[in-house]
Amino acid sequence: MDRLQSKQVLLIADANPENVSILKAMLAPDYDIKVAADGEEAIRLASPPDAPGLILLSNMTPPADAHEVCRKLKADKTTEDIPIILLSEPTTEDTEAKGFELGAADYITKPFKRSVVHARIRTHLELKRYRDNLENRAKKQVSK
Repeated sequence: MDRLQSKQVLLIADANPENVSILKAMLAPDYDIKVAADGEEAIRLASPPDAPGLILLSNMTPPADAHEVCRKLKADKTTEDIPIILLSEPTTEDTEAKGFELGAADYITKPFKRSVVHARIRTHLELKRYRDNLENRAKKQVSK
């Protein structure tokens, strides 16, 4: 990464301190990390002006589980474009389908594999950057 360029911000939303510790150790050299231990905190930290570039969202404790947090973030105009990667134990097809229906971009299953975690994050941050660039170009064309 170019030293003049700031690091992308990731939000890790997970109630399990061990998962947070593992992910922070993997990701802190390349990204600025925010951490939320519950759904309400995740929604607050995802909001502007300091919204993250991507959210890693695990099962949260009630009253807002990961699917509910995902649904709320995707329903809000200020956070709907932030890619969300759900963190989970190996899941069933129905569970994954529900996450995708709610707007999740991807899944990462536990136990975490460093190369998979980094590859999926890079891919979704790059896709977001391309989408943002296209939207900015379209806005410029319309305003001409």
